[in-house]
Amino acid sequence: MSVSSRQRNRWCRRICCWGTFGVALIPSPGEGAALASASGDPAAASSVGPAEPPPGLQKFQFGLLHVEGMDAARLHQRLSLRLPELKLATWGRQDSIESFPFLLVDVRVDPARSTRHRITLIVSDGRVFYRTVDVVAQSPEREVASALANLIMSVERRQLVADRERVVPPRSSDELDVLAGEHGRGEAIPASGEQAEGRVAVEAVAGTGEATQLGLSMGAGTLIAGPPSYGRVLSALGGEVALTLRWPEGWSAQIRARYTARRVSALRLTRLQFAAAGGYVARWPTAELSAVALVGVEPWRVEFVDDAGTVVFEDGARPGPVLVGVGVEAMAGYRYVFAGDGHMGSLVVGPRLQLSGGGAVGGDAGWTTVGIAFRDGAQLARVLRIGGAEMWVGLACRIWLGR
Repeated sequence: MSVSSRQRNRWCRRICCWGTFGVALIPSPGEGAALASASGDPAAASSVGPAEPPPGLQKFQFGLLHVEGMDAARLHQRLSLRLPELKLATWGRQDSIESFPFLLVDVRVDPARSTRHRITLIVSDGRVFYRTVDVVAQSPEREVASALANLIMSVERRQLVADRERVVPPRSSDELDVLAGEHGRGEAIPASGEQAEGRVAVEAVAGTGEATQLGLSMGAGTLIAGPPSYGRVLSALGGEVALTLRWPEGWSAQIRARYTARRVSALRLTRLQFAAAGGYVARWPTAELSAVALVGVEPWRVEFVDDAGTVVFEDGARPGPVLVGVGVEAMAGYRYVFAGDGHMGSLVVGPRLQLSGGGAVGGDAGWTTVGIAFRDGAQLARVLRIGGAEMWVGLACRIWLGR
């Protein structure tokens, strides 16, 4: 059966009408959110509306920028292209801070390499991030801006471990120079030269926090006997070496060895102490203070040179050959930070003071202090005492190695 052209036109009009009606029933994203909100259905509103920001995201809306060695205005412009929501002002105008938390960005040329720039990113909550960027000569601002955008986005997502924490943001150029001078912990970002404008890749700046450091100490000093006095107060002179492990939080563990000796007339005393210690190392940009508690064992020996006399002990009984003791120690020193490609270290020099107490074990008299005298004919001369209360006073230097 044939269908007339009039019937075909009637059916086409009906199909177009229903299709137009169906399209009109499909809401736009904004209309869908409004309809879901009006219906009172929270689930519908969350499913239709914009996605929630990821948990733990910290957005920075304001920052201060300090630049040395490149065009600050051009860097500012290129960074604004990548992070348009971040408003930047020039460092030195702290009264212009508009929101918290804020950032302080310091960019300066590495004095050892003109194609390398050092980035110091300081967050107002006390976190500090160090990075280095290798740039191409034609477009250093573009490379640094890309690295900065990557770094800031990673910090916002809390994907990085800070190189330093609990740092008071600098308020003067001198304070900023000191903080930037500790640069060297952050990893290097190689020059790409191919990054497109406005594109950032967070994976390009995987973070590294301050690593555990190893310290080697050397020092010299004198051992002074405390009360009660028995002969000379100056017990011995000597030197020591120590190996210290310091964790990023400041806690430390240490092993050490100390050799001391003293000769009085023909009598010679030697002592060799081995100790283990634990404590805390506090740091400032140019100073360091460490405090530890220790326990040690110390073999000792006393003899006459060329058998010139007889050794006599205070109580007549033969004391044990090993001293066992405990003590506390503090060292305060000046700290000089040095850095190179991929590593960082520091040198600390200062006085060291130790207070200890102990006694000899394993002899006829049990645990006891040792008073040493010698008899030459009919004369008995008190020489010195070991064990009991003692004080070590000396000068030490410590070299820290690590990133």
